[in-house]
Amino acid sequence: MEPYDENDVIQPTDEPAAPPAPEKAGPSEDDTGELMSVFGEDYDLDSADIFKDDITPAPQRRPAAPREEPQTAPVYENAAKKQRKKRNIRSYLAAGVIVLVCLLLVGAVWFLVKQRDKEEVAPPVEAAQSIEETPRIRAENQAKETVRVRAKGFPVSFSSKAIRSIKAVGAHIYVLTDESLSLVSPSGAYQLMHVIDYVEPVIEANGKYGLLFDRLTGKYLLFSNEKVLLEGESPNNMQILCGDVAADGSYLIVSKGEQSASLLTYYDKRGKILFQWSCAKDHVVTASIAENRRDILCAALNASGGEIVSKLYLLDIYSNETLWEYKLKSVAAMDCGFLSGDKIYIMCADRRVVIDVKKSKPKPNVYEFPETLLAFDTDGEHTAIVTPEFGAFDSYEVRLLSGSNKVSYEFITNERVIDVRCAGKRTYLLTESHVLSVSPSGKGSVVTPIAGGELGLDVLNGHVYHFTLGYLFKN
Repeated sequence: MEPYDENDVIQPTDEPAAPPAPEKAGPSEDDTGELMSVFGEDYDLDSADIFKDDITPAPQRRPAAPREEPQTAPVYENAAKKQRKKRNIRSYLAAGVIVLVCLLLVGAVWFLVKQRDKEEVAPPVEAAQSIEETPRIRAENQAKETVRVRAKGFPVSFSSKAIRSIKAVGAHIYVLTDESLSLVSPSGAYQLMHVIDYVEPVIEANGKYGLLFDRLTGKYLLFSNEKVLLEGESPNNMQILCGDVAADGSYLIVSKGEQSASLLTYYDKRGKILFQWSCAKDHVVTASIAENRRDILCAALNASGGEIVSKLYLLDIYSNETLWEYKLKSVAAMDCGFLSGDKIYIMCADRRVVIDVKKSKPKPNVYEFPETLLAFDTDGEHTAIVTPEFGAFDSYEVRLLSGSNKVSYEFITNERVIDVRCAGKRTYLLTESHVLSVSPSGKGSVVTPIAGGELGLDVLNGHVYHFTLGYLFKN
């Protein structure tokens, strides 16, 4: 039984009492009055005096409303799918961002590795590759160490801006400046081979060997591929008049003699003297080594009766005597060499002379130039000559002469010819505005236009290399 609560008020019996709450235990509905048990006893509430006085009735307590179960919002299947779809989209987007970040990181690492590899292979290059000679490089070269400074691409720039000449030797182009000898490969990679202090340097080449000498100081060096094989000086450090190199690396140096006008010295590729010959009164201006590396041809100048005389000497390195001599009056020899068979040629300022040296009384085959010789080049058998066109004011004529002095073709251009190269029956011309090629049929074509300022050219494996004071180009 619940304890008594003074706030509970029993209503008058005029109206039937409200049924007790179901959860409370009490008298049954058949009782005529309400009973209240106090301290364990039952009392008749209708006859109790304490409830007879006037008492303001308290508001009747309304029965508690039945407890309603909490209602939840209805769940729709499509809404759940939408929520799941949104969550999936957000997951996919997050995964995509992560993948993208990873790819960017991988790309950045790859780019940095490539940049590092490029820096290890070659120094940074600009539009034109540049060779810079630092004090360190100069010091190392003076210590006779080969220094490599590589880059790739044409044109190749030389910071000294003092290119004297270029020469095709073996598979490379060699660039000679006032201060250095450099190698340039067909791809444009270069190597600073040697720092020089020559005054009047000249390059001669044959096959894979090259000879560089200084006319004034008497210094020279022999090189091949990427190496300087040896360095030397002419006998008694005399001035060098001319030189030549053979296909096996043997070479000759013609210098002034202390007791003669000229001294010719022939060496093997290790620098050992194989032969020496003195020319008492004549100054040798050009010399050539035969393919058999036994015969040597020299052309020397002298004067007789007030006119210039060119003398030819044929030497055998295994003989103490001159094999053959010939005199050409009123002409100055500029170049000489061996042709096929037993013939030789001599280039002069106004003619080309071919002679059979095996005949006891040779009859020279002479081709006289119609105008002053401007440029020429020979490949050992053919010779290309450039002269002004006869009777014209601003035209130039190119002729290709065979070994027998026959004209293979003639080509005329109105552009001034700066340099010429003979490659078999094809001729290459450097003019003020173009590099031209003349085919064996005598037809000319443009190899490339140029900006001007070109000084010379050479040809290697069908590619034309030409240069200005500071740049080497390839076409």
